[in-house]
Amino acid sequence: MSAVAAEPDGPGEREERGDGDGPAEPDRSDEREAPDAPRVTLSAAQLEFVTVRHLATLSTVRPSGVPHVVPVAFTWDADRGRARITTRSTSVKARRVARGGPDGGPIAAALCQVDGRRWLTLEGTITLSADPADVAEAVERYADRYRVLGEQPLRVVLHLRVDRVLGTVR
Repeated sequence: MSAVAAEPDGPGEREERGDGDGPAEPDRSDEREAPDAPRVTLSAAQLEFVTVRHLATLSTVRPSGVPHVVPVAFTWDADRGRARITTRSTSVKARRVARGGPDGGPIAAALCQVDGRRWLTLEGTITLSADPADVAEAVERYADRYRVLGEQPLRVVLHLRVDRVLGTVR
């Protein structure tokens, strides 16, 4: 996520404009992704863990190879096997996801939630959507888990399509 934004989308969300890019543009993930069938199904204990109010870290790798790790709030969509993260299109994470990988496709990412000795990491590929319906659904689910978000015209949603689950929560 270097000054804290006035109306953050998540804990510690910061406006980062360090690389000079403008707002993130939505990728066309639906054109590159397989259908919405989940790649993983969480156990009952894992599902409970990702629905209780916790924060997580989102990790991606910059083109330079340096990790970009930021605190985020997220929601889990069991029907699609995805985690949703709301953010602003101007955030570093949104711009990084919008740029995609060298081939223009989605980049790899990991979302890690920790509570004492219990932890869960969700790994997969991440895409960005600025579709108003996607954003509205993400905001609604965020409110169910965390709090109601204020109006934010630059809000977008990141979708982490999970293909691997690691952790002590089984």
